[in-house]
Amino acid sequence: MADGMLRTYSMLSRAAQLVGVLVLAGSLFLAIAFLQDGDKPAALFCATMTLASAAFIVLAGWMRKRMKAWSDKFPPSVR
Repeated sequence: MADGMLRTYSMLSRAAQLVGVLVLAGSLFLAIAFLQDGDKPAALFCATMTLASAAFIVLAGWMRKRMKAWSDKFPPSVR
């Protein structure tokens, strides 16, 4: 039971990291485009979104590792 739950959670956190990477790439592209266009507030907003998505990627990876450490504490009969 715990193994299936861990596998599902691991896949979901990897999907969340993939979404974070896509948002990071898009917001970085928009930040550069707005900066070249001279729109500094929009570029600052996109740069902030880039940093937020990078933090989201790191957080999803950290949560996946914590879930693995938590599930390792289960007795073998539950796993």
